[in-house]
Amino acid sequence: MFVVSTDPRIHGLKDFTDRDRIAVSAIKVTDQAITLQMAVARESGWDARFRLDPLTVAISNPDGQAARLSGLSEVRNHATIIPFAVTELESDKAHLVMSSDDVMEPGATSVVVYEALIATAAIRAGSRSCAERNARHASIIGWMTMPHG
Repeated sequence: MFVVSTDPRIHGLKDFTDRDRIAVSAIKVTDQAITLQMAVARESGWDARFRLDPLTVAISNPDGQAARLSGLSEVRNHATIIPFAVTELESDKAHLVMSSDDVMEPGATSVVVYEALIATAAIRAGSRSCAERNARHASIIGWMTMPHG
C-alpha cells in the first residue's frame, strides 16, 4: 500500500490537516484504511490511530488515480495499491508520502493484514493456536492487540 500525494505540503502523516482529503477504496475496512491507522498509531500513539479517518473519502482506485492525475479534484492524496500508485508516481505529478513497508515488515500484503485480523480476533477470543500458526505476522498482530489505553 502506498500513500501518494499531489499536494506539495504533504510529506508525512503529520502534515495532514482538516482541510485535506485522502482517497481510499472504502472507509475504515480496507487494508489501505487499516494501514493508515497503524501508521498513525506508530507515529503518534494508540489513542491517535483514528486521526486521519475523518479525512478519508471512498473513491475507487481507478477514479482516485484519475482525480489525482487530472488535478480537478479536491482530493489530492491517495492511499492505493499497485498499479495505481506506480502510474501516479511515474506521472511526475505525485510524490510518495509513505508505504506499508514503513509500518509492516517489507513485502507484507493485504493478505497479511487480513490474516493478522483473523489471528487478532482469535487471540481476543482466547485462542492462541491461530496466533501461533500466524507467528510470521507478529508485528501486525502485536499492533492490533496492544493495550488501548
